[in-house]
Amino acid sequence: STLTGVAVDQSDATNFANADLLMAYSEVTTRQAKVPLIFKHMLAKLTVKVNTGAVSTTISKTSVSMENAIKDYTVTYTGTGTLSGDSPAKITTGSTRNATFTPHTESTENSGKVYVYSVILPAQDISSAAAKVKTTITIGSSGSTENLVYTYAPTSATTLANGTNTTLTLTVNGTVLELGDVKVTNWNEVSADGNI
Repeated sequence: STLTGVAVDQSDATNFANADLLMAYSEVTTRQAKVPLIFKHMLAKLTVKVNTGAVSTTISKTSVSMENAIKDYTVTYTGTGTLSGDSPAKITTGSTRNATFTPHTESTENSGKVYVYSVILPAQDISSAAAKVKTTITIGSSGSTENLVYTYAPTSATTLANGTNTTLTLTVNGTVLELGDVKVTNWNEVSADGNI
């Protein structure tokens, strides 16, 4: 078993890329055979889309953070896996909730009205009793700005699972933050092969 953790500041592209844990395994029955490798994401990815289309004033800045989160996890190699999809490694999420993640800023959508952020972390819940997603929107222009702070912490947990990308769409509507959509998908698999 190996205890490790992901970088909490993933706003830097290198830290975001290095947070990802990929694993590939394959069985080959002949010597000097071509070895197909299918890499799978072993951690969870959270994508947060902040829809500001209902905000009528000028937005000068947005940011997202994930608070009260877990950054540590343990990798245990079992040494057994099959081509049917069982991984020879098990990921166990740590138990210490003290990390604040700064996600990677992706692109904007819908003519700059939807801001997209992503973070990679071990599987865990987003809820009032666990990790929370905090959104800060700065409105106004230079000399006269105001920060609007919203927290997404539902009473019924949104569960992030390893190997999946969960997309939360949060809509700023007046003085409230509304959940627009939750979408869970598998990460795209990346294939590679070569001779050994």
